[in-house]
Amino acid sequence: MSDSADIIFRSEDGRVITREELAGVSGTIHYEIPGDDRVPDAVRDLHEQARQAGGAGDYGRAEELLRLAMEGAPTWPYPPYDLAFTYLLQDDAEQALRYYQETDRLAPRGFFTTKTAVDTLGKEAAGAFPPGLYRAYVQLEWIDDRQQQIEFLVQLTEQVPLFAPAWKDLAGHLDDQSERLAALETGLSHSPDATTKSMLLVNRGLALDQLGRREEAIATLGAVALDEDTAPDARHLAKFALQSIVG
Repeated sequence: MSDSADIIFRSEDGRVITREELAGVSGTIHYEIPGDDRVPDAVRDLHEQARQAGGAGDYGRAEELLRLAMEGAPTWPYPPYDLAFTYLLQDDAEQALRYYQETDRLAPRGFFTTKTAVDTLGKEAAGAFPPGLYRAYVQLEWIDDRQQQIEFLVQLTEQVPLFAPAWKDLAGHLDDQSERLAALETGLSHSPDATTKSMLLVNRGLALDQLGRREEAIATLGAVALDEDTAPDARHLAKFALQSIVG
């Protein structure tokens, strides 16, 4: 039984996070990919060839190779994830959504941007978001200049204010902690997907701490760290953030 003085956070159902538990948490995340240990080398080669073909703009060849990789390793989420992205680059949102959904089925705890893609493309299909929103959003990855990134995100939040991922990313560029917290709260109020929500909450905790609201920060981060439905990487980040707060 942990000494009460060692308890950093206690949830409503009695689970706790202790100082001792946080002591060994580092900032390094070791991603575990479902089915990765059962993938034949030949399938990995197909996947790598497909990525090279896609990078060269040969999407037809990339699709062919990715389908072969899916046949060779049907529980490995990488090929359908890259196939979804290949369709996205070709403006085929319907097929992109289909294979992001397949990736989500294979990796239900989260796989890179899959949950954000499924949520956004699903809302596009339902008419809640404008068509092409997710394809436009992923272009952020190719913008290197910080000011251009900020301008892109500001424009996105103005055009589609209910799009939570843009608020998450914009908050990361804001130096004023009150403005950052406001952006994070806005994102949280717009029904974010699970991956976006967890990152909004982790950053909310950090912003609260910077504003001197330590108890609120610990409560926010502790809840994420103990949430069994949250992806392991987000739970790890929440614990690492807690460690930085409590020392």
